[in-house]
Amino acid sequence: MELTRLTDNERKFAEDNHKLIYSFLSSKGYSIEDYYNIVVFGYLKAVQVYSKRADLQEKYKFSVIAWKYMQSEIGNHFRTETAQKRATEESLLSLDADNDDTENLYNMVGGKSAESNIMENAAVQDILSKLTETQKEIVCMKAEGYNNTEICTLIELPQSSFYKEMTRIKKTLNSRR
Repeated sequence: MELTRLTDNERKFAEDNHKLIYSFLSSKGYSIEDYYNIVVFGYLKAVQVYSKRADLQEKYKFSVIAWKYMQSEIGNHFRTETAQKRATEESLLSLDADNDDTENLYNMVGGKSAESNIMENAAVQDILSKLTETQKEIVCMKAEGYNNTEICTLIELPQSSFYKEMTRIKKTLNSRR
């Protein structure tokens, strides 16, 4: 869900329940200074969803929904942080690798000449030009170190669709040979 500008009623509701953010951070042992700016987005998403869905209002207290959205936001933050740590600085040679510690087996070691870097960049641009936006997003996220499950979650793509896109990406790469 994308956060949009709050209505006046949503803003008032968010202000009235703002203490939930501090309760959440405190109960989870997260530093307010470090994590407030992360969980506040989940909180505001919860405000918008809760205000628009009467079915949620009938079944749950707002605090339950806010808690879930804040937990989701902090989880996304940690997944992104972990993926960035796994990101490779070398060329990604395998779309099949799941970017854990064994990913280094797929990476080349050592320096490259300026000419080979230019040729590699031209080849990458040529390949990317033949991919759909979703496929480009998948390739870029793989290069950034995200694993398959994280990519599916972050771009809200069912795993079955993800694997179909991966097959199409591989066919595009193989057609260049």
